[in-house]
Amino acid sequence: MATNGTQDPGRFISIGPLLQDLVRQKRQKNRVAIAEEIAAAFSLIFEDKISRVQCSSFLTLLNVTGEDRDPLVLSKCGEKMRDAAAKPDRKAIRDVVKRRGRKEGTYRGGFCDLVGTGGDGWSTFNVSTTASIVASSLLLLSKHGNRASSSTSGSADLLQAIRPFAPVIQAVTAEHLPSVYQNSNYAFLFAPIYHS
Repeated sequence: MATNGTQDPGRFISIGPLLQDLVRQKRQKNRVAIAEEIAAAFSLIFEDKISRVQCSSFLTLLNVTGEDRDPLVLSKCGEKMRDAAAKPDRKAIRDVVKRRGRKEGTYRGGFCDLVGTGGDGWSTFNVSTTASIVASSLLLLSKHGNRASSSTSGSADLLQAIRPFAPVIQAVTAEHLPSVYQNSNYAFLFAPIYHS
């Protein structure tokens, strides 16, 4: 969504019919069609093509109707999110993994991508980020994350609190990722950089 505080209403696509269907909880369509329609609207968020009001209504209705927990909806929305994400050079990453990956136990030395669930509502410490740091002593690892939105500390907040020198998490871009792994087992993939 736009961050400058203003939005030009002329550039937005209306998802009004979908919102009405969600309010009425219409289930006449087959589940695949519903999931694809929700995912198409979801992708408009990444393109900043729906208004804040419709975005808020959409996300609220997904939660109220339970569509945000439907495996098919999650899968289709995940596909749209991956399509919109910054793309690292996969061949370069594979080459680094082949050169640097170590076999440990049943782990074959590949690449490990660790992501948490976000705030758990229990005020726990950031388990996934801590686990990712510990695991990177043996594994080539990436950790996706962001600042806190539903908890007291997001993974980016935790990393930025490291002293005496916090990492510059904004510097790890898709373009620089292969060189990061040439020199380290760990990369933090800051959501605003990869999903802008």
